[in-house]
Amino acid sequence: MADGGNIQRDYKLETNEYGILDKAGAEVWMEFEPKDQHTKEVILDFLAVHGLHSDRPSTQEKFVWCMSDVIMATQYSTNGLICWPFGNEHFTGAAYGANIANKIKNFLFNIGLLSLHQKSSKSDGLARIYRCHMQPWMSDLKFKPHGKGPAVEVRSPKVRRGAKITGGKKLSRRQFLPDIQTLEADIRAINAMLMTQPLTDSVGKQYGVCKRIFNQGSLKAGGRLMGRWQSLPEVDRLHLLIGNEPVCEIDIKAMFLSICNAQFGSGVPFQHDPYLMIPFVRQNNDPETQKAQRKLAKLLISAFLSNGGKIHRFPKGKKVVDGKVVPIKKQYNLPSKAKAKDYYSEILSTFPFLRDVPITAHDLMYQESEIIIQAMKSLQQSGIVTYPVHDCLLTRVVDEHETVLALQDAMLEILGSTMLMDVTYQDQTSKIIPPREGVRLIDAPDYMDFWEDDEDFDVLE
Repeated sequence: MADGGNIQRDYKLETNEYGILDKAGAEVWMEFEPKDQHTKEVILDFLAVHGLHSDRPSTQEKFVWCMSDVIMATQYSTNGLICWPFGNEHFTGAAYGANIANKIKNFLFNIGLLSLHQKSSKSDGLARIYRCHMQPWMSDLKFKPHGKGPAVEVRSPKVRRGAKITGGKKLSRRQFLPDIQTLEADIRAINAMLMTQPLTDSVGKQYGVCKRIFNQGSLKAGGRLMGRWQSLPEVDRLHLLIGNEPVCEIDIKAMFLSICNAQFGSGVPFQHDPYLMIPFVRQNNDPETQKAQRKLAKLLISAFLSNGGKIHRFPKGKKVVDGKVVPIKKQYNLPSKAKAKDYYSEILSTFPFLRDVPITAHDLMYQESEIIIQAMKSLQQSGIVTYPVHDCLLTRVVDEHETVLALQDAMLEILGSTMLMDVTYQDQTSKIIPPREGVRLIDAPDYMDFWEDDEDFDVLE
């Protein structure tokens, strides 16, 4: 819950300790300050009227930053509920410390603007959920990212013990010196550029900047750029603006599978959607059934790569209905006697190179992140701002061509080949970008269709 992945979503969750739980509509991210003098004065007046003031200007400024973060989370919450993590690791290198956050929290509790909606659940690793009682004066305030705080975060390895997963905590920056400094400089430069052409919605709310998150306690595992806009559905992202101009989303298709093919397979790029080459996907005549089977194929390949090729059963379902996890067989309407090994057999027959992939999904994610960041840095030199969404880039429509070329250049340098991409626009039309001309393509049947990716199955625990 504390990863920010629940922003703009409103649903229930079942927990071992408390049964059915509400989930927050937004998280308090420590990254905002008033956009204009009016907003700053309103917050300062509010604090002064209710007796919270410091004679130290630096402390007073941190009060304003913290209030900005709380109000921003409240504005963006779909259900009035917010997640506000208070673990020590959450404040490492942040714009203000836990002491400031606690003072603001207690202050808001005392005047009745904040209340505890739901207790934490230790057995499930869930943070407390608060209700911030939105006041009319809050809705018109404007904020912008201040660019302070950690640009790079490294999290400890996750370990599964039965049904319980532990780990994933932010680690001290000190143990990764001096290598982490170069990475931080890159992200700070990217964020400085993002702030020149902010990502906004139709009413001018800004979505802030990004940070790079590594996994498994290593600067070579994971490494994706994370930002609060990424949790929006694609249809909503495509209605955002960069520097007040319309955007399109450029998506590298079947990224993990394509990276594996480039390094351990033939190296010849896929011409069409590779998931449709798998028999149990291809053999479905009904478009909706084929689309569902494609999702299943993507999920199974992700599970295979995430677990070092040792998967011989269906992964645990993640879809929750009425507080219960729906099994994979039921979710994808598979026969009751369906066996995972038969599905994996078809996948491995189609892509035999997967048997010999020696790296993990975290390694693949690192290579993906390097491609995205290299393209962003190259575009930045030309004054072009792009916003990352894992294996996609949001860019202004007028910058589409340059962004495609930058992504292809990054792929060539890192992998030695380019990959299939597609571009989606605000009206939901899309077009396919084939691998760069001159690169030989894998032959594929003419009947292959092309499905949009609307779920992210990159790493399964």
